[in-house]
Amino acid sequence: MVDHGGGLVEDLEKKTGLTADQIVPLITLFFAFWVGHIFRIWLSPQRISSQKRHFISMALGIIMLSIVFGEQAFHLLYSCLISYTLMRFVDTSVVHVWVMGSAMLYLSLIHFKRMMLQDDNYVVDISGPLMLATIKITYVGCGIHDKYHPRTTSDDARIILKKFPSPLEYLGYIFNFSSVFTGPPPEYQDYMDFIDGKQYDKYKDELKGKQPSPMLVSIQKFILGYMAIGMYGFVSSIFKPDFYKTPELYESSFWFKVMFAEIMVYHHKFKYYGAFGLGESICNASGLGFSGVDEDRNPTWDKLKTLRPLQIEYATNIRGYVDCWNLTVNVWLKKCVYSRLKVIPFLGTWVFSALWHGFYSGYYTFFIPLGFALFLTRKVRRTIRPYFLSSPSLKLFYDVITWFVTRLLLNFYAVGFATLNYAITFKFWNSASHYGTAILLLGTLLVIVFQTQQQKKDHNQNDQSPSISTNGHPHVTNGNHNGSR
Repeated sequence: MVDHGGGLVEDLEKKTGLTADQIVPLITLFFAFWVGHIFRIWLSPQRISSQKRHFISMALGIIMLSIVFGEQAFHLLYSCLISYTLMRFVDTSVVHVWVMGSAMLYLSLIHFKRMMLQDDNYVVDISGPLMLATIKITYVGCGIHDKYHPRTTSDDARIILKKFPSPLEYLGYIFNFSSVFTGPPPEYQDYMDFIDGKQYDKYKDELKGKQPSPMLVSIQKFILGYMAIGMYGFVSSIFKPDFYKTPELYESSFWFKVMFAEIMVYHHKFKYYGAFGLGESICNASGLGFSGVDEDRNPTWDKLKTLRPLQIEYATNIRGYVDCWNLTVNVWLKKCVYSRLKVIPFLGTWVFSALWHGFYSGYYTFFIPLGFALFLTRKVRRTIRPYFLSSPSLKLFYDVITWFVTRLLLNFYAVGFATLNYAITFKFWNSASHYGTAILLLGTLLVIVFQTQQQKKDHNQNDQSPSISTNGHPHVTNGNHNGSR
């Protein structure tokens, strides 16, 4: 990242608890939000051509990246040009595989370089925007494949691409200023409809020919985003991930460790709540993200929604948590990875997601056990949950217990995501009596017990089921299978 040492940045570091690599992007996003409104109002499709909108959007994105990352911004250009060359010359039946492979390989090299040059403390660097660019690149690659081979992809996972993108359209999509920095990444055709002013065409009657304004909703998301960043800064001024390295933590009580893990999870969630909220607000401000109208014919701007905070906080299982987190990335994984894997798609997608995040050991101490927890969640819902559905009070009891257990699991395993270091992670796990591991083992044992009971019950029911005797009359067997009554 570019060195932005200076009076203003240093003053903000002292006052906010944030670091310079966090403050400079936040200042850039602040200006990008208001530029978004200018782009939507004064540079609308009714005022200038689509080609000019592509170019201006691309130029603004490059300027933003250059201010924050300097020469590192070229990595996005290198990756997308390599992929664009493959799109031009590789056979359409396999183009999506080659494009995804090249984009992921380039991203992996940057992840590896970052891991070698930096310590385990997370800093804002070009790998974040490159992760978003990788999503966009693979959307285009899969879209080209699906255009010429539509029958090989299910309808709900097919990516629409009306024509092969020109270099300007492609670069405009990758470097679009409203989504280049923190996302959320739109699909290619959604971006093209936004540039051409066609995103409202489907709802002309409901909108009565008027273009809806995202001013209010974008400002709401903008304010909430900075409030979340403020909370992140506040917690950062009290607790930091470095506290995981201090002897005070390991000399504390078990419940203090549990509470500290809970605080650190919120610390990280505030960061992502803020970044995702600001990114979504900038997209909406520029006119990107229109999703239709509600029952009262009011316009909605949720197409690029990234989070469902209430559902996240009240999730009663890991699946409910994951399904409400980083929604646009979930859509990408479903359309570009899960739906295209022929063998063990769930495991393959989970591993792909981990690789997309990077190679820090802490990521894998998070993803591997949480992958098993997702599998276990399915088993629990199928085998144990039905026993608690007979009354509202039992259902409430089940929901409260599973909500609490879900939080304990996430807090325990998120240590790896916070520290990015397996040694510190295992040290914390040992000091906290491996309570997360114990929960998974207990859950597995309960599933086995309940499955065994259900199998015995099903077997007994089969033994007592009516059968047909040799004389054509039904009778009940006694389990000896000798034909006696």
